[in-house]
Amino acid sequence: MVASNDLRMKLRRRREEERASKLPESLIGMRNFGYVQESEIPDWTRRKLTEWTRSTSSADSRICDKSRDEADRWIEEFADRAGTGKRFYCRTGMHFFPWIDCEATGSGWAKALRTAISRDLVIVSHDKKFLIVFFEEEYECLGFCSAQ
Repeated sequence: MVASNDLRMKLRRRREEERASKLPESLIGMRNFGYVQESEIPDWTRRKLTEWTRSTSSADSRICDKSRDEADRWIEEFADRAGTGKRFYCRTGMHFFPWIDCEATGSGWAKALRTAISRDLVIVSHDKKFLIVFFEEEYECLGFCSAQ
């Protein structure tokens, strides 16, 4: 059993290493400063994210998702107003490379992240004081923001 789990984790790591090596080049309009481990992201962000994934949570803002370009612009404006700044950590969905440290060098970064990582985004400001989350639902995009 242990050997099987070890093998599974080695295979997963190899797949993620390949994906992690390609991810930065797909983030058009962004600079990459490497990957960050889960332990470097504050615990309060995980607790808040768990709270927001409950069906009873209420978004801070929302937009109809008829136009993905419009939703991407809305995400960038929401994040800017929320205080993330241009440099932040974005959750990747990978086990071994859970967060990428990146910097938006212009507009279009939301589209790049949503194309390369996920339509849902979890972002922590570089000073680790703000958490911004975007969930794409069937007909709308929901935005959540919290400060430590």
